[in-house]
Amino acid sequence: MESRFHQELEQLKMTILQMAALTERALEQAIKSLMERDVELANQVIEGDSEINLLEVDVDRHCLETARPRPADGTGPAVHYRQHENRGGPRARCGPGGQYRSAGPVF
Repeated sequence: MESRFHQELEQLKMTILQMAALTERALEQAIKSLMERDVELANQVIEGDSEINLLEVDVDRHCLETARPRPADGTGPAVHYRQHENRGGPRARCGPGGQYRSAGPVF
């Protein structure tokens, strides 16, 4: 049986793949609109950008929720905090070797 953590990771993976596919298509359309000087197509790309932005917000939220401290039974990763040298603000890191991200009010 798959753990909840692994299910959340799989869902995150699917969302990222969906966002990547939309981004790839938007980039192709943007290049085509520039090459053909197609203002209508360019506007369609701009309008479609909001869907990609919503997926990005969803991915960020999902990462933060997945990284929340879990019960001591080891059902998920711990969240590590440190002071960021360059910006001086709190940072959160998703597990060992993960990228540091701003620790927002979600925590």
